[in-house]
Amino acid sequence: MLTSKREWFFAVLEQLKPRAKTLAEFVELGRFFSPIAIEYDQAAVAKHLKADGMRDHLAALDAALAGLASFEPPVSEAALRAVAESRGIKAGALIHAMRVALTGRTVSPGLFEVAALLGKK
Repeated sequence: MLTSKREWFFAVLEQLKPRAKTLAEFVELGRFFSPIAIEYDQAAVAKHLKADGMRDHLAALDAALAGLASFEPPVSEAALRAVAESRGIKAGALIHAMRVALTGRTVSPGLFEVAALLGKK
């Protein structure tokens, strides 16, 4: 668990480093870490969030994640995979939907690391 804003900031930078090569790319790729409203890619929303039954699948995932004692990436990933299995869907479908819900995009740093940095709330 990160104990200071400084630690959180450096953890965010570590997640962005593999994908961002310029300062502008760090800003653009890390926009969803900002308190400013997320800009959603409408094609991503249509494909991943508006898929048949996804609202219910995400509600089940939300309930599972809310009940976790730890929100570390391996724990939240295991919870997502358990929800996908219990609902008879591919984990990838739920992963893509969660990524779009959290970041507004289909591409981001590691989803479960992003979720941990954004926080359970």
